[in-house]
Amino acid sequence: MADEGQAPDDLTFTHQELDEKATEAIEAVLASKIYDEKEVSRWINEICERIIKSLYDTRKPFKYMVTCLIMQKTEAGLLTSGACMFEGGTDMMQQFLWPKEKAKDQANKTMHAVVTIFCARF
Repeated sequence: MADEGQAPDDLTFTHQELDEKATEAIEAVLASKIYDEKEVSRWINEICERIIKSLYDTRKPFKYMVTCLIMQKTEAGLLTSGACMFEGGTDMMQQFLWPKEKAKDQANKTMHAVVTIFCARF
């Protein structure tokens, strides 16, 4: 049961649901790839489209925005940040790093991906 100001569970997403959608899309596109600058733009578009389609297919009353960054693994650091001002009980933003830190043994050795998903209820 939702608290006052909170949407019912079937009208919102859990962080785990968003994590699964992002991970599935990234894995489907990048799992077996080696970084190739010529392909990055296409990969980014495909990842974003897969996530948007997966979110849209839930038929939940949200507007979605997805961003994706792919960076070749080097000794350079990668820092990201995001900030939003929206209704905290229903709207959300979540950021995902791929490969996940805990999956170092299965990690892609050539690139990082950072995906941010924004869900704003209408």
